[in-house]
Amino acid sequence: MLDKDTILTVSNEVEIVNYKDKSYVVCIDSSEEVKLNINSFSKDLLEAFNGNLTIEEVTYHINEKTDVSLKVDDVIELLNSKFLGYGIFTNDDTSKISEKAIFLKLRFTLLNKAIVRAISIPFTFLFGETIFLTTLILNIFVISYTIGSVVNFDLITDSINPKTVLYSSIIFFITILLHEIGHAAACIKHGAKNGSIGFGFYLFHPVFYADVSDAWRLKRKERLIVDSGGMFIQSLVANILCILFLYTKSHDYLIYTLTVLSGLIVNLNPFLRYDGYWILSDALNIANLRQKSKIALREFYRFVTKQAPSLSTNTTNIFLLTYGVLSICMIAIFLIYMLFNKENNVFLFPLNVFHFVKNIIINSSVVCFAYVKQSIFSFILPITFYVLLWKTLKNQFLKWRN
Repeated sequence: MLDKDTILTVSNEVEIVNYKDKSYVVCIDSSEEVKLNINSFSKDLLEAFNGNLTIEEVTYHINEKTDVSLKVDDVIELLNSKFLGYGIFTNDDTSKISEKAIFLKLRFTLLNKAIVRAISIPFTFLFGETIFLTTLILNIFVISYTIGSVVNFDLITDSINPKTVLYSSIIFFITILLHEIGHAAACIKHGAKNGSIGFGFYLFHPVFYADVSDAWRLKRKERLIVDSGGMFIQSLVANILCILFLYTKSHDYLIYTLTVLSGLIVNLNPFLRYDGYWILSDALNIANLRQKSKIALREFYRFVTKQAPSLSTNTTNIFLLTYGVLSICMIAIFLIYMLFNKENNVFLFPLNVFHFVKNIIINSSVVCFAYVKQSIFSFILPITFYVLLWKTLKNQFLKWRN
């Protein structure tokens, strides 16, 4: 319990680094889970807790330095709500870290950070700025040329068979693991600490993840290389497969290439928390992009409904508002498209799944690979529809309840 005579000391494991202008990040070395974004006022407040001053003395010091008029109770409330529970102060607990909401569900560690570092170090040479940019441009050129040379994609899809599905799955799995190694290797190359590699669920599908939260310490250009490290490795694998296709003319290699590229394209999505989101966030130097876009939308709604007298029209706020609107539009367009153009797939989805399972179990003699492939592909969009619909309704219910 804090009072005016409490003396706090910021832990030696805490480092406050500049993110942008008057924005900072609190990096806690004892935790891989949390990096806190703070402003210059919070930075001054934390730095005042050096183990020599009471909260009352810190309050006086901050009022003198920043020309504000805080009361001791204000500082105590700020500490309780924003800073205690993260291990920032000596002997503080980390209860808020375990309670912190995360977008990955059921996650667990596959490779600890020591193993990840040992595997990643041989790849670090790829992430020097010159080699990274040169190789990336080469990858884009080779992939674009190869895909552009394909005349009939229907012929490619018709050539999918159990062997290519098996090999594509293996290549996809290996590439996704290399994707995470790429993030870690880029992190190590630029002086940040790598974390572990794990597995979890995002939205409705399984994903690998790499803990590169220490990249917050890096400069923007270096963070962008870390953000892009995974897709860079994917593009490198796709490049190699493209060269094999151009040399052998075997459609199998093109199928493997398209499998790798499908994962890369999904990762470019800036509206979900994939690599494209973090690249956009760091390119614009806007931390917590999604959260801030929601705030911008709420402020716009309050302005339109005359609950707020004015609306900020600076460049950043306009972008956040645009980003928020596009995020909503993307989900709305997909839901409307499914309801009015794929209504049979949506409304008959449970029945279609039932018939599929029934045929697999009871009529297995008449089930062929083409039927399985077509059925599985036909389930992807309805599953996505129901997941997005569930999340939208759930969020609206939680807002209404609160």
